[in-house]
Amino acid sequence: MIQTAASTNDLIAHLCADFIKDKDPLITSAGFADSSPYAGQPRQTFSLVLSAATIQAIRDQVQGLYDEIIRDCWPKGEVLPFDMIRFDAFLEPTTNDIKILEINTRNVGLHEVVEWLDETVADEIGVTKNGSINQRFVQNQKVLHASLFGEDEPLLYMSPAFLPRWIYLAELEKAYSKVAHITAAEQGEYTDNGVVVDGVCYRAITKKMAWPATETLKELDAKSEVRILQPRWMRQFGFKDYLQRLASPTVLRTETYSDEHLPSYLASKDQLVLKIIDGGNSKAVFLGGLLTDDDWRQKLEAASERPEKWIIQDYCAPPRLNIMAHGVGARELPSQLGIFLLPCPDDPTKFDMDLTVKSYAGTDQHFTFDPSGLNPDIWFGHVIKSTAAIL
Repeated sequence: MIQTAASTNDLIAHLCADFIKDKDPLITSAGFADSSPYAGQPRQTFSLVLSAATIQAIRDQVQGLYDEIIRDCWPKGEVLPFDMIRFDAFLEPTTNDIKILEINTRNVGLHEVVEWLDETVADEIGVTKNGSINQRFVQNQKVLHASLFGEDEPLLYMSPAFLPRWIYLAELEKAYSKVAHITAAEQGEYTDNGVVVDGVCYRAITKKMAWPATETLKELDAKSEVRILQPRWMRQFGFKDYLQRLASPTVLRTETYSDEHLPSYLASKDQLVLKIIDGGNSKAVFLGGLLTDDDWRQKLEAASERPEKWIIQDYCAPPRLNIMAHGVGARELPSQLGIFLLPCPDDPTKFDMDLTVKSYAGTDQHFTFDPSGLNPDIWFGHVIKSTAAIL
């Protein structure tokens, strides 16, 4: 997130120009999926300008949630409870109120795009970028990793091919003795002792896999043969059902699926969303308003077979925010914030905050909840904090 005293009108004048000359980082890894008809084209990039007062209002609203999470899940004496939290939220621009849709503990990818945009736009408008979210992320990982597994153990960073590897990987390579980044099955194989890459056994730094081996990795982790850099007592933060534990008006009403409430689910189809609790990349997320009555019933019947795996959440229409599309101009688009909270290494009860934004540029009234960039109409952007009046 960068900060400027420029007025909104000044920023519009800058951002309307197509000043991003080097579009390579926005192609493939951070651009459209290889299977998209738009593959190879740069993704449209944009900025969202928010006032200092709005950003402070967001921080005030997540402070209570962060405090509650710390009380729940930070064993005293541990160095860090987690390396990062990301809230997915809608921002109501007229009131500065937020509505939180999900909690995640890891997204190596979205903040890569955002930091690149921060640097590019900051240079163009003549301001200094406020720190590096990737550097802080790795700093937190380093402290947590040292407390769990030791300082000098080499790392394996496994990720889907569409996740970028620029700043984050560079920071990892500076922080650890050796780092391997693999994105395809043929780059690594499983053994009884861990994962072998180029003949060296590494520990896994993330459970985001590039091939269908998640269960295998979980089994190896359970036997302490491969380590996932995410303590077992924190894994609930990868689950959407944790939202039910947070008593806050900022969190959308969320409940575990129950057959007892099936008549209500059927009657309120257009106002509900069905989600699997341990899914990712928007898989198994069903918006009732986009389904026929028969399809909605079928999804609910499937959830009924394992109700503990599914949640029902109130649907919230995404607000339209005033987006500044680079080279295009200002426009109102349905948008969603990513609120990154990075614990301070020396005091995990305190955090730094950074903001990202993604927007659905299509014409459908529903937001498609697609953080992975697989939908060609999803745009990623960043937030500029303006200390001048927002016009």
